[in-house]
Amino acid sequence: MGAGPINALREKRRIMETQGIGIADQPTDVAAPSDRCYTLAILTIVYVLNIADRFSISTLIEPIRKELLLSDSGVTFLTGCGRAYSRLGAAEACGLV
Repeated sequence: MGAGPINALREKRRIMETQGIGIADQPTDVAAPSDRCYTLAILTIVYVLNIADRFSISTLIEPIRKELLLSDSGVTFLTGCGRAYSRLGAAEACGLV
């Protein structure tokens, strides 16, 4: 029989039981409720700022266009480069680049 993930878990449980280690004796990696609330609050704030940033750019694009005398292609290039740059920064911060 193959050594699939279920068999590996059963073997690990059998070894732990023979060593006198029960399921309740295993350390848990569950965060405290206050840590979860703090993480949720930070993520919510980041999300709200992200949405506000997108709306502010789309709201101000016409005055920017008139000030810089941009064509449709220029506006597309301006907004596209900004989004690409922000995504590259986010990817770099996450260690993906």
